[in-house]
Amino acid sequence: MEAPPERQVYGQAPPSLLLALAALAALLAVVLFVLGHWIVGVVALAACLLLAVALLSTSRRSSTRLHTAGRNARGRARFVATSLAAWSRAGARTIRLLAEERRLRRRRSAAIRTLGEAVYRDDETTAAWARGQVATLDEHLLEVVRARTEALASASRLVGEEHLATQSTEAHGVDELH
Repeated sequence: MEAPPERQVYGQAPPSLLLALAALAALLAVVLFVLGHWIVGVVALAACLLLAVALLSTSRRSSTRLHTAGRNARGRARFVATSLAAWSRAGARTIRLLAEERRLRRRRSAAIRTLGEAVYRDDETTAAWARGQVATLDEHLLEVVRARTEALASASRLVGEEHLATQSTEAHGVDELH
């Protein structure tokens, strides 16, 4: 995701330059006062104060950008935390369901073997019971597969919703709405 372009005010010095110039003007004012050049010292002190005002004005704009950047960072951190939690829960549930699916498939294979043996021996009672077991196990297998798919889809939905919340707001014109 590309960062939105920062607003730049042309003709305005960067805060670091203003700070350096203000400190230099203050140092010069002190040196001039010590050397007895009061008038030039007052001019240097006035320059220091003007630079300090410009620095405060510029830093207010920068702090707004920093606040926005901090809010964006919190949103991204919340997205990462939500994503990790959702996928961890989905992963743990998927592992449990895969283990259940393997167990059901082994039981189904055993029931099919029993069915095959019963049909080979012409044992209708056992064959009917084995058919019922296979049908029941097939239903349980279908439920487990659906639950696994739903766990993954739910995590994907939750992460998608949280991802939308972290994206920048888009501006659309009235013509685009119709």
